[in-house]
Amino acid sequence: MGSNLSDLRLVHGFAFPTYASEGADEIAGVIASRCQRAQTILSDALHFDPAFTLLVLSPDDWDAHARTPIYAMPHNSKLPAGTYGAPDLPFDNALIIGSQRGAFFDTMVDIAVADLGDKATTRLRDVYPGPNRGIDVAPFANLLVVHELAHLFEFQVPFRFPRRWLSEFFANLCLHAYIELGEPETMTLLQTFPGITLQASAAHWKYRSLADLERLYIGVGGENYAWFQFNLHEHAANVYNAGGIDAVRKFHTAFQNQKLREATDEQLTDFLRTNISEQAAAIITSWPS
Repeated sequence: MGSNLSDLRLVHGFAFPTYASEGADEIAGVIASRCQRAQTILSDALHFDPAFTLLVLSPDDWDAHARTPIYAMPHNSKLPAGTYGAPDLPFDNALIIGSQRGAFFDTMVDIAVADLGDKATTRLRDVYPGPNRGIDVAPFANLLVVHELAHLFEFQVPFRFPRRWLSEFFANLCLHAYIELGEPETMTLLQTFPGITLQASAAHWKYRSLADLERLYIGVGGENYAWFQFNLHEHAANVYNAGGIDAVRKFHTAFQNQKLREATDEQLTDFLRTNISEQAAAIITSWPS
């Protein structure tokens, strides 16, 4: 049975339908405004304008509408229905995000703090201050809705990158580009948490290779999947810093007419080097083992 949106509130004033849980109108407005700015910037760069619906959900409404049981994990409805026993949604292109802090990201903070100690704690507390001198990385998590929006510039064109990790990298590249061009004051929010977490011991992550991510995708587990995303964040910054918004355009167009599904890593590395940049090829050549 498909879910419906009768339990959510329609938030007016945006170019796309926006629905929020009771009491979440204010944060929904902030996130919808971010999506609207990102849609404009990315559509201008990529000459495509995706259609979508935004859902900003409280914990009480999460299970009825989300595709993942991990509360506040931003995602989109292209994650196959039933992946986690989630209901079918009445549309194909929803961006789904939590209205409140999610415990999943607290777990990632705990890993970094346990490994890195007071220096990491102080830096995270300075950038993401929470109640009672705690750490609240919700401002980081709320940026990730742009990552989910960016996937629609692949899914709706439509085309598919020849690797899952390339799709995730592209979404991170679009996110970085948006922050640079649309909300540069939030760049510290985007980069600090991933950067500190990546300094934690590799022993925390059972799966570390791009082949692991390609084979298992979200099956690597929530925290391990975040580790992959954080590494892709860092590579996205490198590619953008070398090529700017033109790197986003190149990445978007280069793969649309290429038959690279069966390409070897070496062939894909050469393709990235030739068509994008040396920094793009380094995603493969310098991936941490």
